[in-house]
Amino acid sequence: MVARFSFFLFTSLVPLFSSSDRIPPANNTMEQKLSNVILTDSFYKRFDGNTGYHIIIMNMTRFDTTLMGNFQLDSHQPVPFLFNSKIDKNGFFILNGGSISCNNANVSRSGILTGQFISAKEIKGMWISSDKKEKYNFDLFENYPNGSAEFSTVCYHKNITQGDINKKGLAEITILYPVMKNFANDTVQIIINKYLAKTLLNSYSYSKSAAPYRNYDEMMNDFFRRYRDDIKFSKKIKIEHDIYFSNFYAINVLYNSNNILSTQEFVSIYEGGAHPITNYNFKNFNLVNGKEVKLNDVLSGNYMAELTKIAENKFRRLFNIPANKDLIKAGFFFNKGIFKLNDNYSFSNYGITFQFNPYEVAAYVYGAPEITIPYSEIKNLIKPVSILGKFLK
Repeated sequence: MVARFSFFLFTSLVPLFSSSDRIPPANNTMEQKLSNVILTDSFYKRFDGNTGYHIIIMNMTRFDTTLMGNFQLDSHQPVPFLFNSKIDKNGFFILNGGSISCNNANVSRSGILTGQFISAKEIKGMWISSDKKEKYNFDLFENYPNGSAEFSTVCYHKNITQGDINKKGLAEITILYPVMKNFANDTVQIIINKYLAKTLLNSYSYSKSAAPYRNYDEMMNDFFRRYRDDIKFSKKIKIEHDIYFSNFYAINVLYNSNNILSTQEFVSIYEGGAHPITNYNFKNFNLVNGKEVKLNDVLSGNYMAELTKIAENKFRRLFNIPANKDLIKAGFFFNKGIFKLNDNYSFSNYGITFQFNPYEVAAYVYGAPEITIPYSEIKNLIKPVSILGKFLK
């Protein structure tokens, strides 16, 4: 599995399912169970289980009707949920897995999972491969084995209308992040929770010259101030119109196993213009000591040169760029046409994923290119005594 690119616009939440999409309960007993399932409007859950043929591990974060996260079949690359992955009030869900470009089609395990919550800690359903040639039932349970962590979630959500009965404008803001709980090592829990609670405040001040927000109420109040200022300005210049603002800030758990925690900050900011500003930022922690995991902690030798060489080959295949073609002439933004990896990466039990943000190396239409380098291709670089050493087998 080599590479993919992530690209979507965060818009207001849409109705969950049409009548044809809705998954009927298997029988009356199932329907009775569903009526007793109580799910909070936001949560993070780690599930694992099997289809009878494949082991599945899933990281699921919920906000209202939207689901974020990924699923992994066996030891293949984790497949992200696309943003049209939804859950309804009865616990029925549809998870659309993002497409992945592969050299070996047998490695591609993307697809669709449809299912339902049998209880707050169990989900059942069916996985259908992206080519629709394979279908398997699955039964997964919420589980936090040794080397993983349990989380609750904190969610702030508020919206206001434009304030003019003749206008349909709307401003809405959502802030969502996980909070580690019940972890055996209190020191590690404190370190990671400090990061989770503060990073969105520290990273996304509206002005680069402004101090970080002191709390999330201040962050939300500033958002609505900007919205009201935009309304006032439109009235001042006598070009009144429906004004729509939508800001979404979330920290999403991508990997939570083998003493590695990989998180993704996802931010979508729309305050007018052609499209939202989107940003992805990864952070990785060692759950043994709470320290951030850096590449030089787990790789040896001239690792960056070799990673860059492998990643460039994958990047060129992803966008069908010949090996001898200059990247600038191909339409990309690399300095002097020289491919370079950034320091925005995450870990899984499959490999290291590097994420470029929109406009970082290409025009917005190219989205956010993502390159995954399997551990199987860099065994010579992995330090055997590091937290990645277990994946050398």
